Amino acid sequence: MKGSFLAILAYIVILGQCFAADASTADKQFYILVKKVIQQRFLQDKELAGRPNASEKEDKLLHLDTCMFGNEALFGMEDGDDKTFKLKELAFEVVNFSTALSSAGYPKDVWATPISQFEQKNLIAISNDKESAMYFDHDSSKPLPLLTSLAKNATTYRKANPGRQLIKVTDKSPGCGAGEMTVTITTKPKAKRIQYINAVNFDICHLQGKKDYDTESCKTWTDYSISKNSGAQMAGNYKIVVTWADNTTITRTVKVEELPGAENLEARFEIHK
Repeated sequence: MKGSFLAILAYIVILGQCFAADASTADKQFYILVKKVIQQRFLQDKELAGRPNASEKEDKLLHLDTCMFGNEALFGMEDGDDKTFKLKELAFEVVNFSTALSSAGYPKDVWATPISQFEQKNLIAISNDKESAMYFDHDSSKPLPLLTSLAKNATTYRKANPGRQLIKVTDKSPGCGAGEMTVTITTKPKAKRIQYINAVNFDICHLQGKKDYDTESCKTWTDYSISKNSGAQMAGNYKIVVTWADNTTITRTVKVEELPGAENLEARFEIHK
């Protein structure tokens, strides 16, 4: 299984290198870097990589529309109008859809071409700041056209190969709850400053050659509001830097879903010096 999964990730890398010339070189390079990080996360996170199996246990359906929870878990709640966010979103979807269908047993002939076309079209649109990029080019009350195409291709293949007993694929949403939750961070003693970054953005900065935990050069670190202590909206894995009153620092890694109170979407994390 791991060998086939690695093979599909290798194919996804090839997809990411086959772009038309009218996407800027800088955007293409950043996109390929982001996709590499996401592929690594899919290898490390069985829940992300094994999503089709989870769906199969529930209702015998592979839902391609995952309500973007996986993306939120990887990147956190970022500004959707920002170009870098859209590039991350695109990279996540390409890896997500390809991995979901491959893990469910569908061959590349079923999904590779529509996903490649989707990737190239949207990379060019995002690079040129066109509003038609990604989810802004269709009626949001209807399934994304790519998902409809993939579901149709998968249905045709499944019916033509009944002996394989493949899971059914749908472009419909399974129904979405809140992916993010409020996380309240407290320290003992009181901290001078608390900063946090989700793990994927941390890895991206690392691959860009920036020093780990350098919150000045890596621009995706966020300040936690100590004075208001109203919490931060988070989902997934995070790195945290605490600066104490004497200017010494301490770092922590946290998985939000495992924190106390996470089951009620109001998690707590306490850090001691």
